[in-house]
Amino acid sequence: MKRKPSSKPNKTEFKYALIGEPVVDARVIKQLFAIMGNRDEGGDIIHPGAFAKTIAEHLPDIKVLWQHDSFAPPIGVPNVLKEITLTELPVEILAKYPTATGGLYSEVEYLETERGNEVYTGIIKKAIIRNSIGYRTVKADFGTDADGNPVRNLRELMLLDLSPVNWGMNSATLNLKAAFPFRDTGIDEDRAKAWTVPTLEDFTDQSWDDLSDEDIKRIAGHFASTKSTPPESFADLMFPHHAPSKDGEGKAIWSGVSAAMDALIKCDDLSDEDMAACHEHLAKHYEQFKQDAPLLKSVIVARHAFKTSILVADLQTIEDFKAGRMISAANMDRMQSAMDAIQEAMQTLRTLMKEADSGKTDPVVAAVSQAEMERLAMRLRLVGSAIRLPA
Repeated sequence: MKRKPSSKPNKTEFKYALIGEPVVDARVIKQLFAIMGNRDEGGDIIHPGAFAKTIAEHLPDIKVLWQHDSFAPPIGVPNVLKEITLTELPVEILAKYPTATGGLYSEVEYLETERGNEVYTGIIKKAIIRNSIGYRTVKADFGTDADGNPVRNLRELMLLDLSPVNWGMNSATLNLKAAFPFRDTGIDEDRAKAWTVPTLEDFTDQSWDDLSDEDIKRIAGHFASTKSTPPESFADLMFPHHAPSKDGEGKAIWSGVSAAMDALIKCDDLSDEDMAACHEHLAKHYEQFKQDAPLLKSVIVARHAFKTSILVADLQTIEDFKAGRMISAANMDRMQSAMDAIQEAMQTLRTLMKEADSGKTDPVVAAVSQAEMERLAMRLRLVGSAIRLPA
């Protein structure tokens, strides 16, 4: 199993495990959701006390979800959530995790909803046998275990959710579209050096499938993010900005960092949270080069403007309508959908512009976005008028 690169602090992470026999009491299921003290396949060790603060201060905000689906209503309530010690761990857990020192124990009351009933029944019938936690790393440090293996020590975690899952894949931490941690490998002082997007051959003579975990981690260090964790192919790696190297990690190149930030603005499949994590990574490189990175809000504004311009390009030109061309019902529906999408994008831009007025957005980007909105508004009125003309 390939080892994933270490996760970026404050990124949402997911850790899966096959955890013991559930104890059922009416609609309450008593189970462990995490094991402490053992080094998992991701090289992480959760230490006792890691959950103490989040439970004490944020218990009402910790949700029980099905497979981390934060867009769906919760499926249960964690009536009890606490850390337990080594002596409280079940025998079967100690047999599976001999170095375990404790665990995260929960008593979840499953709701009498369609999904709540499905998951509850699945656990009772042993169709669902794995649990997972969603969390953000607050405090962590790096070291080695008794065997000399590198580890990330998780000292404090912000727990977001408890989730029964179908497949845990492994017991390692899993990031979805995860940003890699910033690493200072030095900078190339030649700011004028041209940038070329690297290929796998720039890093190794081997095929991706033949690479070791450490080689994958080394190559990933030249990028800011990945589409999957661990990356399943070289194509999963996103936003390169270090000089490619077949031995170690190359220095950051200014033109590469700038190109990566531009690519981030145009990336359409990142959540705002993932975008923020990638932006933070690249912004640290800007600091290395003594350059001012664009503010995060500016990047988000520019991203929405870019997405909106794509929507506009998808419409037929006004000249087509002036020429009196017939519009089919299918095209009419498509164009109406495009118009609706533009209106939604414009509303988002307006909201961001209001924040820009308070000084939260770069003035130049704000002005560009304002001009873009005015152009879109005019285009929208013209297209709307044309659609309403008799065919």
